Amino acid sequence: MAEMFALKEVPSTLLEINPRFDLNQFGLKKSSDDLINLPEPVQEAMDDNDGLRSIVTNATRSFNEEQKRVFNSIIEEILPGASVDDPYLPIIRQPEFTSRKCRGFFFDAPGGTGKTLTIREIQALLKLRTRTTIAVATSAVAAALLDEDRTAHSAFKIPIPCYSDSVCHILLESALAAKIRDADLIIWYEIVIWIRYCVEAVVRTLRAIMEKPLGPFGRKSILFSGDFRQILPIVPRGSCGMVVHLCLKSSPIFKDLKLLHLTENMQLQSQTDDPNADEGALNYPNYLLEIGEGKLKVDNGSQIDLTPSRNVV
Repeated sequence: MAEMFALKEVPSTLLEINPRFDLNQFGLKKSSDDLINLPEPVQEAMDDNDGLRSIVTNATRSFNEEQKRVFNSIIEEILPGASVDDPYLPIIRQPEFTSRKCRGFFFDAPGGTGKTLTIREIQALLKLRTRTTIAVATSAVAAALLDEDRTAHSAFKIPIPCYSDSVCHILLESALAAKIRDADLIIWYEIVIWIRYCVEAVVRTLRAIMEKPLGPFGRKSILFSGDFRQILPIVPRGSCGMVVHLCLKSSPIFKDLKLLHLTENMQLQSQTDDPNADEGALNYPNYLLEIGEGKLKVDNGSQIDLTPSRNVV
């Protein structure tokens, strides 16, 4: 059964790459009627409206104030009038494309603050309200946390290597280009490790596909997320200056992003009132933040003292 599902997906995947491709070019047979009539595989909770509504309702009720602000900022962009307090308003007319703000967001949140949960609920509500999202991540492991489970390289055909003037390998008349045109929101998860040229190549391609060469992000709504306190772009034998230069914050597109923040560590909430909780475990997230924000004292200008009292493993 798994093989049959895979064979059924081959034609659409080839068309995304190049609409001129033919199965015969690859020594494959055309799909049989049995393959065409196969039931679509589903993610039970995410494809069932009642289950999806329950997921969104339960999660949004547990949001803290920061998560509510982030959720509302994104949802208001796509569904004017909806909010975390009333996400199921009667479906209103989608605003005309020219009247939508179509802006970009950067969702900054350290580990444990509920960034993944917030993004998943945004996806779930938009899916429930028949809106289309394209969600990608840096790696396959990170992508597995999202609904669509795609890496950015796979979804946008980012060239390797990628240079300052690169564009993605997407034909304007392809099925993938049509999917991008129809998307209400693009989500790019854990983006900070990417060199800025890859992000700029995608934005450059969005502008070409949408025929909006001067509009920010091709007049598409886009949500980047990540934590600059964690791993920055890896530059082999590169200096600190080279790393900073290739970071997304150094890109001209960063100034067009609205910044959204989470700071409250939700994972520690259940432990803070526990008298038996490990003190070192409770302090460790703050220790990581001190490192990431450059607040920890260093020796000789560059060395961080990892003392045993920090309970570092």
